[in-house]
Amino acid sequence: MTKPDQLEKWRQTIIGVHRDAGINWLGQLDSLIRDCEKRWEITIHQPFPDLSYNYVAPATAKDGMKLVVKLGVPHAEGLCEIEALRYYNGRGMVNLIDSSASEGALLLEDLRPGHVLSSVLTEE
Repeated sequence: MTKPDQLEKWRQTIIGVHRDAGINWLGQLDSLIRDCEKRWEITIHQPFPDLSYNYVAPATAKDGMKLVVKLGVPHAEGLCEIEALRYYNGRGMVNLIDSSASEGALLLEDLRPGHVLSSVLTEE
């Protein structure tokens, strides 16, 4: 679960990177979450801890399927990410279920590694 101080640090990162667009996006985030829940018929849960540049949270579809929602300030890199995920179509990376580039919203399959990469001490 994300702690309030972690969320505030994340908010400051969003504002630092995206300036006014970040402030505006953060002001609309709750509405964007509700819109995604309605559009994709999912329940979005509390975000993962240690957010960096995107709001990333587990979600559950009405049929019980586990998913992940990734929301970010819409920008060119996000569009490239969506195009790359479509191109690879789940081969060697997470599968993109749906997206809205204009909103910076991605609905992804839920992949949970055994260990966070930053915890790996050696290449072996």
